[in-house]
Amino acid sequence: MFHVEHKQEELLRDHLQWVLHTNKTHNLTAITDRDQAWRLHVLDSLALFPEVEAAPEGALLDIGSGGGFPGVPLGVVSGRETVCLDSVQKKAHALEDFLRSDKRFHSIRSVGMRAEELALQQPEHYAIVTARALSELSSIVELASPLLMQGGVCLCMKAQLSEEEIAAGDVAAEQCGLIRKQIRNYTVEGDERTRCIVEYVKVAQPRRDLPRRVGVAQKRPLR
Repeated sequence: MFHVEHKQEELLRDHLQWVLHTNKTHNLTAITDRDQAWRLHVLDSLALFPEVEAAPEGALLDIGSGGGFPGVPLGVVSGRETVCLDSVQKKAHALEDFLRSDKRFHSIRSVGMRAEELALQQPEHYAIVTARALSELSSIVELASPLLMQGGVCLCMKAQLSEEEIAAGDVAAEQCGLIRKQIRNYTVEGDERTRCIVEYVKVAQPRRDLPRRVGVAQKRPLR
């Protein structure tokens, strides 16, 4: 794990404290123990930092962010313009209220919207799209493609990954103008379970008209 500056760690802990407090009314996480939440939310989010650091310059979008993971930790540590996107507006608005209450989070915002809707408003705007335990790879690459600039990267965090899901993700990625660059396994300090990061790069325009209608990427994945 890379070194997190003291001021950055303060922000990360303040955000986590807000998540655990707000969880009582907004169901942001099943984890209530502070130390466990630090490992499984904050440190797990920061496992993406090497890929974020190596990505092209530009904004970061975190799809399905919920309470702000991995978007907030990555935004704090990378300094990139960051948008935490969640379709549940109650969660997104609560996070936005928290972020706007502290000017130290000035580069991060939260939006309550579906990815398909945002793609119509900000096509090819983002250098990075992240998704943590959100959906199947085939659905994620489809949602990410119209949001990514050429050369941008899609970073998918998965706890478990089958060969079938990888293959289906590759098929969908090819139709969406992306190629799979790597799969990197990692573990989080204090937890022996192996997780993985799947990285795709946008190399061409999609062969399909994207985005499709809201929800179609999950209901009828590209084959």
